[in-house]
Amino acid sequence: MRKFTSLFMLCLLLLLPILACGPLGGSNNEPTATTAVEPTSTPEPTNTPEPTNTPAPTNTPEPTPTPEPTATPEPVGPVIPNSYQSLESAEAGVTVYHPADWVSEDLFGFITLASNVALLDSADPGEEGAVAIIISDSRDADLGLPVSMDDGALAILSALLNDLSVLDLGDEPEILQRPTTTLAVNEGHDVATAQVQATSENGTLVAFVIKIIVTDDRFALFLGATPAETLEQYAETLETIGNSILLSDPGTGSSGDPSEALLVVLGDIIEGELTETISQRDFMYNGTARETLTIAVIPETDDQDLILAIYAAANTQTPLLEVDDGFSGEGEFLTYTFTTSGDFIIRVREFGFPDAGLFYLFIGEEAIAEGLSGTLDADDLLIGTTTGTLPSGESKQSFIFTAVGGETLTFTLNPGNNNMDVVLEIFVLPNLNSPISRVDTGFRGEAETLTYTFTNAGTYIITVSEFYGSGGPFTLVVAN
Repeated sequence: MRKFTSLFMLCLLLLLPILACGPLGGSNNEPTATTAVEPTSTPEPTNTPEPTNTPAPTNTPEPTPTPEPTATPEPVGPVIPNSYQSLESAEAGVTVYHPADWVSEDLFGFITLASNVALLDSADPGEEGAVAIIISDSRDADLGLPVSMDDGALAILSALLNDLSVLDLGDEPEILQRPTTTLAVNEGHDVATAQVQATSENGTLVAFVIKIIVTDDRFALFLGATPAETLEQYAETLETIGNSILLSDPGTGSSGDPSEALLVVLGDIIEGELTETISQRDFMYNGTARETLTIAVIPETDDQDLILAIYAAANTQTPLLEVDDGFSGEGEFLTYTFTTSGDFIIRVREFGFPDAGLFYLFIGEEAIAEGLSGTLDADDLLIGTTTGTLPSGESKQSFIFTAVGGETLTFTLNPGNNNMDVVLEIFVLPNLNSPISRVDTGFRGEAETLTYTFTNAGTYIITVSEFYGSGGPFTLVVAN
């Protein structure tokens, strides 16, 4: 049609000058000669009539003003349907809109949306329905690609699709729609879109809608998936969801605004709680430059696997230090030296799916030593002989003591019967996950002896346990 129109216009332009000259008429015959006629007598002039009055000129109408052309409206981005509802993840720094009948899950800033609840637990899209995931990060994140955030969303997505194995979408991946720039709902959001299909592990040919969203501070990856045969049904919905993404600075997640974090000071022992809907708790601490702070968190139940981290209050996205050394039911311990003075956030969160339960947070070594004696049911240990009993099935019994730097002590653990295979361990607070010394050389009914020189003064934990979990009495002898 464009070619036809151009030719038509060209012909019209060529014809216009010809039409403007009027018709070209006349014959090609020679002109006929004219016969001369004798002049006749000139008649007498008649009386010239009196001139009539010249009519008064009529007023020329003023030209009608030409109306100003109407301004062409600027193109607008996609519109979010009124039926959609919003999901805000403060931890991810993402707000997204999705159909009201879809289900959503926000797990530590990893957002999953699905057209039905069964798909949340499925590794692959089923025979029908659609799922979408959203992952966000700082603009400073390393993409591992030959482009940077400054190159824009289109360049990033193009580089990503140059090697489809990076996304690991399935077997025989194929690009259905090359990356293109998309109008975003939100101002300042650079969005690029592409479509890919691949065969999943269950043999389903799956179509993917992939988007990269970049702002001045953040970026996000949107990945929507549906069986290829239903792409036409869900493509518009997935496009709308992806285009609606609003990126912002992450907050403190489920625990609320940083300004609402509970203020703690050195020596505090805090009892906190995580629930099925609140997966983390934040605490505010005012640190001083060159100050070294040791903190610990102990779960009340064996089901909880906690993570302990410290952040600058101005940036609760990237931790200054984070520890996740223990397993479910074990404590986490963190020591950090502040390089500047100011407010800091101490964050306690649950690894994986939130398990409701209490936890205990200890601020400083003195609080740890004081609190653990109760939390761990640890008894004071003195030089001499201490007796105790391990109930059947009991994992261990703990003792707490304070050592002098350079002091050498010998610990001898004697089982109370020949069925017990005892184990002796020494931990330095605040780390209760990795013993600094351990002995388990004997067999059932044999004693264990451990000699250790304490390089640094501090608070230590001695644990007595039985390898097979059988109970029985024991004696622990401490000698210097």
